[in-house]
Amino acid sequence: MLAAKQVGGDPVADVSESAQRQAQAFFATSPEQQVAGPNGNVPVAAYVRFRLVDLVVHAWDLLRAARLDETLDPQTVVGVLNTVEPHLDEMLAFGAYGAGPSGTLPADASPQIRLLDSFGRRP
Repeated sequence: MLAAKQVGGDPVADVSESAQRQAQAFFATSPEQQVAGPNGNVPVAAYVRFRLVDLVVHAWDLLRAARLDETLDPQTVVGVLNTVEPHLDEMLAFGAYGAGPSGTLPADASPQIRLLDSFGRRP
């Protein structure tokens, strides 16, 4: 649930503080514990996967929209991909990730392309 005030006079500091508080809450909570998610209660582990994809894939969205270098940090991409791949069907069933996988990737597609394609992006 979003608070009425999202950011104040220093948006970068506000977002950084919010991210730190969220990370602390995730680390202090059992992965099985239920927390309020966008569409109701979900286990912390599922919510963490949702947030990881949200942050990394939307970072790519912003880079693309700004016509900047779209290369994401390779270590981050591989970490997120390894975290979400076993849960991809469950995540896609949530309905928040666009069209989902294209089914047309070559076997040698990079981890970044695989991650983006999994969540409906077609770079």
